[in-house]
Amino acid sequence: MEDLLGKAPRLGRNWISRWLRDNPDYRRKKQKKQEFNCVAANTVGNYEAYFKRLKRVIDDYAIQQGDTYNMDKTGFRLGVGGSQWVITTGINAI
Repeated sequence: MEDLLGKAPRLGRNWISRWLRDNPDYRRKKQKKQEFNCVAANTVGNYEAYFKRLKRVIDDYAIQQGDTYNMDKTGFRLGVGGSQWVITTGINAI
């Protein structure tokens, strides 16, 4: 629903409530704030070291891509650290 100028209309105040009502597989959940030590450890250098080590283990043990699983289903977040509401499909997704 774009207007004549090609701009999408502004979202209404209750759009997320209606969307959640229409999409019952999703729900709102309060994201937990990260502890200071965890935030301080999130550096590019630490991530580079982790993934270099991970690659070495994968290569050393010939782990195939199909044998890699995300057991906790939480994924990861970039650029956020405070308490906020998120939309998720899993009960313990955050």
